[in-house]
Formats: sequence, C-alpha cells, structure tokens
Amino acid sequence: MAVLQPGQRLGPYQLGERISRGGMGEVWRATKTGEAGWEKAVALKLILPTLDEDRFAQMFMTEARIAASLDHPNIVPVFGFGREGELLYIEMEQVVGRDLRHLLERAEGQIMQVPLSLFIVAEALKGLAYAHERGVIHRDIKPHNTLCSFEGSVKLTDFGIAKLSAESGAASRSEVKGTAGYIAPEVLDGAPASVRSDLFAIGLVLWECLTGKKLFDGGSEAERLRRTFECQVPRLASLGIEVAPGVEELCIRLLAREPTARYGSAGEALHAVLNAPGGRAAGSVEMKQAMQWLFGPEIAVASASASAAASALPPAHSMPA
Repeated sequence: MAVLQPGQRLGPYQLGERISRGGMGEVWRATKTGEAGWEKAVALKLILPTLDEDRFAQMFMTEARIAASLDHPNIVPVFGFGREGELLYIEMEQVVGRDLRHLLERAEGQIMQVPLSLFIVAEALKGLAYAHERGVIHRDIKPHNTLCSFEGSVKLTDFGIAKLSAESGAASRSEVKGTAGYIAPEVLDGAPASVRSDLFAIGLVLWECLTGKKLFDGGSEAERLRRTFECQVPRLASLGIEVAPGVEELCIRLLAREPTARYGSAGEALHAVLNAPGGRAAGSVEMKQAMQWLFGPEIAVASASASAAASALPPAHSMPA
C-alpha cells in the first residue's frame, strides 16, 4: 500500500499533516466533510499499513471500543471508528496544542514551575480517576500521551494498550506492554497492570515536569528497563532542585517500588496533589500563558488558520418562523 500523503482523501476525510507516528498507528490532522460544504476538523488515527494483521487490527479496535466509552473533559474523546478500504481508523477530537513531551523539549531543560507541574498532573489524574472508576487501566501513561492545548487544557490520549481491569490477567515478561522507562517495576516482574502501575507512570510524568529530565533514561531499551526495574529514585534536593516537603512526598509515594506503598487510587493521589504546596496555585489560565510563551508563533498560525476557515463558511440563514 502506498504511503499516506497530505491532501489524500479517505472516504469523508481529507488528510492534513501527520501529527505523530507510533508503534501501531499514525495520527493525522484531517478535515471531515459532509453535505452543503459542512466541514469539521478532527484527528484521525490510522493503523499502519504494515501492521494490518489480525492481532494488530484487534488491538486497534479495542482502543476504539474502550476510548469511545469514556466521556471526560481530561480524556480526548473518540467520535467514531471503522474501516476505509484496507485502513482501520479512529476519529478523535483534534486537540490544538502539543503533547507534554514536545512542551518539555521546547523548554530545553528549563525546570517547569511547581504549580504548573502539579496542575498538569492533577488534570491527568482527573481523567485517570474517571477511567479507573470504569475499570479501564491505561497502561501507557507518559508525556507523549498527555496533550496540552493552546487554550490551557490537559487531556490523556492513546488507549491503544488499555485494558479493562476485569479482563487483566497474569502477564509473562514477553507480554509486558507499555513504553520502556514508563512501566512499573512489578509489571516488568510479571504482575498484571493495575491502578497503582498507572500511578507509577503519573509519578514519572511529575518527575519530568519538575526536573526537565527522564528519570529512567538510557541509551537502549534494555538499559531503560533495567533502571526502571531497579527503581532508584534520588531526592530532588540531590539534583539541586528545591521543592516543599509535600511535593517531595508526592514523588516518593508515586514512585515507590512496592505498589502498596503508592497511593491506593487516582482519586487519593489527586487529593494529595491538590493539597500539596502550590497544588491549587495554577490553572488553565497559567497553562495557556505557558503555552503562549513556548509556542507563540505556532499559536498565531493556528489562530490565523481558524479565522480563515471561519470566514470561508457560507453565511448563516435564519430559521423560518
């Protein structure tokens, strides 16, 4: 199958630019068109043409089924899914912004302010608590799957390897799923993914926000897995980063090697974040200001494009009496 190209049409969708590419799929900006010139900007996740065997197709449709059942302001909504020719697709909200990985890279190692770090983690925990209450374990929480809009919202995405907790069973090492450097130690040791393993990954997101660096980095996947399994977490002060004791306690508990030493639920972790020093000092306004500072030129372009699209719409007509 030919490589997908910007401008290519897939049924009612016209592809724009490719946003990202992962191990199982690509995400594209797209425009969905309908009758009388109706248009809607969406994000379109497509299974990679080289990975269209049955098991990958099943994983892809599992993501669609799980994600479509979740309706929360801190989770990217899924509008629909299906097949177009040989391609499977998921239609999602197009979040105008950047993922947290991009944000941290743009900051070029500058340490994010504690209140803003806690806001990002709190918003992610709100979405995660909602998913957990419905029996959904994400299993791949990381900065790349944490989207930050230019308007200051934070949303979790990519439930491609999520599991309903009732369906989770013991996993062998060969069946471990997730991203090296973000998988909880007990999962690497063969235990099934759980609420607490998702919270471990949230702790890693908080660590990166506070330090500007990955905790379990390495030159190879094997090195990242080894460091994660050993789970050596230094004190922030030893890195020259001064935070209030309550913030340090958050990191210690979320990143505890033993699952039982972590918070018992995303709701409990959220309560701790909000009540930590600075936990309520930042919100969407401060997040929007940070995005403006980091991505000002891109925001200007996005705003101009939105204005141009709006001006191209046909004039509205009043309804007959």
